[in-house]
Amino acid sequence: FESIYPVDIRKVSRHTAPNKLIKIELNNGRDITVTPEHPCWIVKEGSITTIPAEKLRKGEFFPVPEELPIEGKEQLFNEEPYINGPELCKLIGYHITDGCYEINRGKKNGIQFWNNDINLIEDYQNSIKKIFGLKAGVTKRNNQFAVRVVSRKVVNFMKNLDGSLMEKGEVKKIPDQIMKCRKEDLAFLLKAAFDGDGTVVRVKRGGCRIGLAIENKKFADQISELLLRFGISSSIFKDKKIYRLDVSGYDNILKFNQNIGFLSRKKAERIIEYLKKDKTYRSRVDVIPNVSREIREIFRKLRITDKALGNQICVGCNKHKKFFKKMVAIAESKIGLVLESREIVKNNKRAAVLGETRRKIGLSALSISKKLGITHYMLIQDERENKKNEQYQKVLNLEIEDMLSIVPEFREIRKLAF
Repeated sequence: FESIYPVDIRKVSRHTAPNKLIKIELNNGRDITVTPEHPCWIVKEGSITTIPAEKLRKGEFFPVPEELPIEGKEQLFNEEPYINGPELCKLIGYHITDGCYEINRGKKNGIQFWNNDINLIEDYQNSIKKIFGLKAGVTKRNNQFAVRVVSRKVVNFMKNLDGSLMEKGEVKKIPDQIMKCRKEDLAFLLKAAFDGDGTVVRVKRGGCRIGLAIENKKFADQISELLLRFGISSSIFKDKKIYRLDVSGYDNILKFNQNIGFLSRKKAERIIEYLKKDKTYRSRVDVIPNVSREIREIFRKLRITDKALGNQICVGCNKHKKFFKKMVAIAESKIGLVLESREIVKNNKRAAVLGETRRKIGLSALSISKKLGITHYMLIQDERENKKNEQYQKVLNLEIEDMLSIVPEFREIRKLAF
C-alpha cells in the first residue's frame, strides 16, 4: 500500500458464479459484492494480511485508498461540442444536481437549470453559450431563477452522451465517458454539483461539514470516486428518500477548498472561516487498528519516550492515521540515528566519544555501568577522562544491535502508514 500505480491487464478469466455472493458494506456508505472466497485485506497484529470475504465479521477494519491517482484523458464526441473541456464538465454537474428537462406537448425539447443564486445562473448561461453557441433565456419565479435552453441539438447531445441525463433525478448519473475526463476538468463538475445541491454547515466543537444531497446511489458513488482523485475522502448515508454525501475533517476540507472550491460566495466564506481555526483530529473510522502493542514495543526497544509524542501510547486504543504516521516517522528517525551511531561505535574506543553516542541514542549511564560491572560514577569519570575502553565499546555495540533487532517488525508496521 505504499503506492498505487497503473498496470497492464494480462489476463481476463470467467467463472461459473457461486450459489451466493457476499456484499461488504463499509460505514462510509460504499459497498462491494464479491465471491465468498475473495481475499479481503485486514490488519492483524500489526501486519496487513488477507482473509476470505465469508470470514469477515461486523466491526472489522477494512483498508480503503485515500486517493485514486487517475489523471484522465481528453474526450472526443461525434457531434458538437466534439471535444470535452471544463465548461462541459461544469454543465453536466449543474444539470445532474439542479437541472431538469424541458417538455412541450409530451416531448422533451430542452433543458432547464433552477437556482436562487444569480451568480450560478449567469455561470450556467455562459457555459451554454461557450459550448453550444446558444443564448439561453432566464425567468424568475418567487426567489428562484431558471435558465431555459430550448434546443433539439442540446437534447440530442445529452441523450447520446447518456440517456439518463434526460430523465428524472432518481436515475441521472455522470456519463461513463465523462468519468474518463481529465482530472482538472472534473474539478469543474464537482464544483458545479456542490454549488448546485451542496451545503456547508457548522457542526459541534467548531467543526465543519460539506454536504451534497443526491437522489440516487449510483451518482453518490460516482461523486465519492471523483473526490478520491483529489485525495478527498467522503461518506454516504441514506436519509429517507435521498442520499447524503458528506466531506468532513480538516485535511479533506482543505483539499476541497484548494482543488474544487465554490462559486457561491456564502459557501466559500464558511469554508475559509473554518480553515482559519486551529484544529485537532478526531475520528472513529480513519484509524489504523490492532497496532498499539506492536508500536509500543518498537518504541520500548528504540528507547523512545512518551515525551517524544506528547502523550502516552494507549495499548487498547486504535490509532488515528495522522497520529500513527507521526509515530512511524519518529521511529524511523530514531532508527536512522542508531544506524549512524553503530558506525561511530565500531570505529571508536574512547570513552568520551562512546559516552556522547550513548546519550544521543537514549541509553542511560546506569544501565551501561551495570553491564560493565562498574559503578555509575566510575563510568562518568571514564567518559570525562576520555579513557580508552574496549569493553565499553563492546557493551555499547551489543546494546545498539539489540535496539536494531526491532527493525523487521518496524518494516511491517511502516507498511500501514500509507
